[in-house]
Amino acid sequence: MIFVTIGTQAPFNRLVRTMDEIAQDLNEEIIVQAFDLDFVPGSVKVIGLLPTAEFNELVSRADLIVSHAGMGNIISALSFSKPILVIPRLANLGEHRNDHQTSTAIKMASLGYVTSVYEMSDLKQKIHHHLFKEKLPVPPKISEFASTTLVASISDFINKSFH
Repeated sequence: MIFVTIGTQAPFNRLVRTMDEIAQDLNEEIIVQAFDLDFVPGSVKVIGLLPTAEFNELVSRADLIVSHAGMGNIISALSFSKPILVIPRLANLGEHRNDHQTSTAIKMASLGYVTSVYEMSDLKQKIHHHLFKEKLPVPPKISEFASTTLVASISDFINKSFH
């Protein structure tokens, strides 16, 4: 199953439209978490905003996550050690207020946590490659809690700053 998620802040019609087109050629369940679409998809199952438990259930069931380049979705994929394709929302298309998601996609890809896609025309190729040739890299699983090293360094900083 492919789980496509656009986040909770704004519609991402460009991604959902592309996934609907890709789904026509696949024999694969595709569930899309989306809202306020400007069209009616015909080849994917669309669901609205989800409670956290239901969202996490879909992430855990998915063989692949396709998402906007939002940190919440990236962290969810990492928490479940799921391969994730991220597509940044673009300011020049009115999808976001700036292009910070492009910076996020570049940095997270450089760390090996995501596979970034910058052109919708490349999305189909990446999905087909994952499904039929070679699976995308599975990112290392992260803990839902901060590491003890991070907690200790923050604690040291606070103690030094206020004493």
